[in-house]
Amino acid sequence: MDAAIACLQRYGLEKTGMSDIASAAGVTKPTIYNYFVSRDELLASALGRAGRALGERLVEHARRFPTPADQLVEAVLFCLREIPNEPGLAVTSSSESDGFGARVALRPASLKIARHVLGELFGDRSERFEDIDEIAEILIRWMLSLLTLDGPAPREEDEIRALLHRRMVPGLGLGSGRRPD
Repeated sequence: MDAAIACLQRYGLEKTGMSDIASAAGVTKPTIYNYFVSRDELLASALGRAGRALGERLVEHARRFPTPADQLVEAVLFCLREIPNEPGLAVTSSSESDGFGARVALRPASLKIARHVLGELFGDRSERFEDIDEIAEILIRWMLSLLTLDGPAPREEDEIRALLHRRMVPGLGLGSGRRPD
């Protein structure tokens, strides 16, 4: 998986092949196919590992904020800052990734990581969120949209924060969307 991430960084998503990964790992292609059915499966596993590491840092960051609404907004902003610079995950934020990021982001394994992060973030409070699966899915969809689609005009982080509080927070059932002063 380290070799897969290195190849993604070196060649990009479209040009990374199993031969490249095998060469970087110092093994043969048949050896890789003993563990992974396809290139997409291998890359999804590598990205899952990178996603779990990012999730740990995200929880540490977001716990600093007082309310679940603030924590989720800051978690999204953290991802928007970190994913484009994260080895391996940056490919998911590229609009040229042929939809790979979107295909991987909503797989059961990715949703499981998101649910785990939300559970870690909310702790005992997570029990009050009956629809934690939907919250995880919506958060991923918001992040993908903000990472891969250009808006009508560039927004500063404070503008995105305000947008998330106005539109995402109420949609998730976490309050009125008015940011506390």
